[in-house]
Amino acid sequence: MVPERRSPLPGSSGKLKKGATIVLYDREDGALKDDVTVIKILKDRDKGVCINSFDHSKIAKDGSWRVFVDAKNGLDGKVSRVKISTKSKDALPPDIIFYEGKNCTQGIKGVYNSDSKVSDDCKKTKRCANDEIKSVRLMGWE
Repeated sequence: MVPERRSPLPGSSGKLKKGATIVLYDREDGALKDDVTVIKILKDRDKGVCINSFDHSKIAKDGSWRVFVDAKNGLDGKVSRVKISTKSKDALPPDIIFYEGKNCTQGIKGVYNSDSKVSDDCKKTKRCANDEIKSVRLMGWE
């Protein structure tokens, strides 16, 4: 079980760098047979962003990020695998904070620091809470 927190990571500036990709899966094995949500940072952004649901595709008004959803029966509250990567081996992914509630509210159910390029089964790690995540805040470093 992930320890419950209610505040963001210390030192996070909110600035996001392009190139990060976060993939959320309904299946713990990462198979594409069920719901999948892909979040991409398309260009540098001065502020962090809250993705308040994993059930709807959307793009930022300024074009800095995009969410693509391949929905079967919805992913909110059912995330079982998290994959974080970047295009460049020198680029760092953003700090990622998963929340129990929509709109980045309620308890924190997972935290990934910006040095994390991972693929985690949420049933087997303490870094994300299986089947409890409904929103995510992405923040970067100066």
